[in-house]
Amino acid sequence: MSSDYDIGGVDLTDSSYTVVQSLIRNKYRATDASGDVVLRGKQKMFKLKEEFPFTDADGNDAFTVKAGGIIDVAGDYALVDAATGEELVILDSTSTR
Repeated sequence: MSSDYDIGGVDLTDSSYTVVQSLIRNKYRATDASGDVVLRGKQKMFKLKEEFPFTDADGNDAFTVKAGGIIDVAGDYALVDAATGEELVILDSTSTR
């Protein structure tokens, strides 16, 4: 079943995922319930706005998380589909569960 939030080329149909951040640099790895890597990402250095491109397990561009503003510590981030260039969702740090 497809939704407005589907990311082209990324299969996220597992029941759970784990995201691990590297201790040294803003690098991330997402694994499925079996421990297989499904996404990798790292912060682009020397950008005025924070930007975190993510690739799938094969190294193909999947999506990018981009800050809404310069040095946006507690602001909004857009999740942008790499295949379409479309913003899929805004990640708002003020949202609650």
